[in-house]
Amino acid sequence: MPLPGCGEVPRKQYSRTQHFRRLALFGNRPPNQTAILQRIWRLIISGKLPPYTGVLRFLLALLVLTHYVLLCVLALRCVEQAWQVAVASDYSTWVSVFIAGGWLVLALLFSHRFFSAMASLLTAHHDATDELVEGTKLDPQRQAALFQHVADVARRIGAPVPHEIWISAEARCFAFEQRHFSLSTHRVLVLVLGLPHLLILRADELAVIVGHELTHFRQQDTTLAVFFFRFSQSLRNSLVRAGKSPISWLNPAIAIEWISYQTFTLLIAPVQRGQEIAADCRSAEVFGGDVARRTLLQEWFVANRFDALVEQRIEDSRIGRSSDTRTIYEQFSEEWKDVTVRAQQFLRDRLEHLERDYYWDSHPALKDRLLAVSAYPNFGADPSGPASDLVGSIPHLLESLGQNSPANEFDSAVPRRTIMLRSP
Repeated sequence: MPLPGCGEVPRKQYSRTQHFRRLALFGNRPPNQTAILQRIWRLIISGKLPPYTGVLRFLLALLVLTHYVLLCVLALRCVEQAWQVAVASDYSTWVSVFIAGGWLVLALLFSHRFFSAMASLLTAHHDATDELVEGTKLDPQRQAALFQHVADVARRIGAPVPHEIWISAEARCFAFEQRHFSLSTHRVLVLVLGLPHLLILRADELAVIVGHELTHFRQQDTTLAVFFFRFSQSLRNSLVRAGKSPISWLNPAIAIEWISYQTFTLLIAPVQRGQEIAADCRSAEVFGGDVARRTLLQEWFVANRFDALVEQRIEDSRIGRSSDTRTIYEQFSEEWKDVTVRAQQFLRDRLEHLERDYYWDSHPALKDRLLAVSAYPNFGADPSGPASDLVGSIPHLLESLGQNSPANEFDSAVPRRTIMLRSP
């Protein structure tokens, strides 16, 4: 009802679609030019505005194909030019010989880069450059409960069941696939879970994380990651070698690879953020928005606290301070229980001030992920036990990870097993 003497305030009429678009962009605040630009920028870098993730993935695939086709076409074109010079002059002068030889040298440079790049793309040659992460492969018989839990999550998500499950010594959870090319294409789907997460999280929270990672299998993100990683690593290695010899930049193939690499890095970041948001949404759709929000906060808190504890242990070892007699995982678990709920909430509230959005980030900011999963309904509380109950013997895992020396796990003489791990 209008105030007396003010009359009816005219309001702009919106259709339902326009109304929801307006709320999505500006919320309940009146839009202004600065707010519009800031909000649009945030949506672009989080992968929520066109060009969409699917379009960018198509452009990346087109970039890879164009790069190889261009090298092949240029090599053939140079051979054709050399042949035309030879036929026209019949090598009657040294000039014609020099020109034909120059075209053949160019053809050799382009063809060398073409065949080297193709070998890198279709084989596991560059897979060995992945980061080495300490971990141990789980036994399906010994950890049957965890394998069954992962299989149930895969069924609910609609994703394939991973062939292998590994436990990482670090606070990292991700999924990847290993592809080998021979007469038939064979791939191994691998799920990696961080031991700190298993020690702290509940089974329902672990299901949300597993669902997120298995969604990358469902969306074929890991398959694309294999080829995109090999493509970018091939370009990166070639440019690094060229940087050691300035004369290498006279090679036109290097210039093409530099342009392809810069274009690739420009397109890949929003694709990765879009894939992460899509995986979060799928997991929230299946398990509920409330559990997904709680799990995202818990996962962030676990990773940051464990990394801080590792840095503290390294610093104590560097300055010669007496080391804790507990393993780092025992200390982490016990100190986690000492943190009050109020202190945890305070740290979570600091997310708004700690995180910043950058275009080149491969993962979206946590506040953007929380906003994405908040749109999904809550399914209510589903009581579940600790995730560590699914693993079985924690001391056995610590022994497999080479952490059974309580004096100083960083100088443990026990040999540690490693696996080549690739983040998606």
